[in-house]
Amino acid sequence: GTNKIGISNNSTITLASGTTTIAHNSDGTKTFNYSFSQELAITFNGSYVGTKSGSGSGKLDTIPRASSLTAYDGSLDAEHTLTINAAVTTFKHRLTYKCGDVAGYIVGSPTAFYTGTAAIKWTPPIGLAAENTTGTSVLVTLTLYTYAEDGTHIGTIEKTITCAIPVSVKPSCSVSVEDTVGLLAKYGAAVQGLSKLKITVKATTSQSAPISLYEISANGAKYNAETATTEALKTAGTNKITATVKDTRGRTGSNSASVDVLAYTAPIISALTVHRCDKDGTENDQGEYVKAVFSSAV
Repeated sequence: GTNKIGISNNSTITLASGTTTIAHNSDGTKTFNYSFSQELAITFNGSYVGTKSGSGSGKLDTIPRASSLTAYDGSLDAEHTLTINAAVTTFKHRLTYKCGDVAGYIVGSPTAFYTGTAAIKWTPPIGLAAENTTGTSVLVTLTLYTYAEDGTHIGTIEKTITCAIPVSVKPSCSVSVEDTVGLLAKYGAAVQGLSKLKITVKATTSQSAPISLYEISANGAKYNAETATTEALKTAGTNKITATVKDTRGRTGSNSASVDVLAYTAPIISALTVHRCDKDGTENDQGEYVKAVFSSAV
């Protein structure tokens, strides 16, 4: 402030001046009192001025001052610790979250305030994974609304955290097998060299991520399809069939099935000789009969 007094000829003289900083309270309000006293040891026209004093009060404009929020990155379906740092202990709050098109209240509600002071334990719902079907994390925006004791809205802040989508969120599949020749149903096992297997994969998505790839491994071959039919089975014994599916997040799930295959080789003739002979089979180059001798395996 500045302290001035009047002198002759309608003039003034400054006796003292200065400034001071008055800080707001933590809730954004401030009232203050002031006073001054100054003794003057000078005369004007032979008159003693004496002591000048004064006092008063004032009020600063209120500054809206919201509480702050402490929150860290983490994972969906895992507990997070959220701390509301209230500027004034009487402040009340509402805390919400939003991820994609999904939103909700963490504490408080449209008709109620949160008045607690302890750290808040919150588990982001696993269903939020559906808001990102091409990545392995989601962004969650936390919004803290601060209110005075009388319910007056003081301010709002936002904080965005990243939540990982757990590795358990991945597709799965089942495998069904059919022998197109019908030998599996007839003998309880497929037959080497004859049976052909029709393999069908049924995929189950996880948290809305579509299936982007199917892969079937069977009979020494690979098929990038949901359904495939093998060539005739090459090997006997237990034949394993493996199916893998991948979703748009790049995560995979797999399953397998086994089919018993009976060993089988088609009949073969390994040797064959033909001679002219008599009726009784005696070889005779002039005979009127023909004798055929062969070796075979069945």
